[in-house]
Amino acid sequence: MTPLVALDLAAAVMIAIASFSACYAMSWGTSHWARLAWILLGVGALAVAAGPWIGARSPDWPELVLHVAVALFLMLDRRRH
Repeated sequence: MTPLVALDLAAAVMIAIASFSACYAMSWGTSHWARLAWILLGVGALAVAAGPWIGARSPDWPELVLHVAVALFLMLDRRRH
């Protein structure tokens, strides 16, 4: 596993954890669009995390930067609360 794949995998796991914890914290009053956005973010993160085992290619650097930035944004946003 290359360092790019490992970093992408770590970012995907962080995004999935943030997504699942956000879904768990939702109430009945949460907008359906917000629910859908968090669910899609979690499913997408799981797909990226499963990439090395299903034969996906190594991520390009712009894709990797996007994944790491989203993961950091979600983790910093969670620490603020």
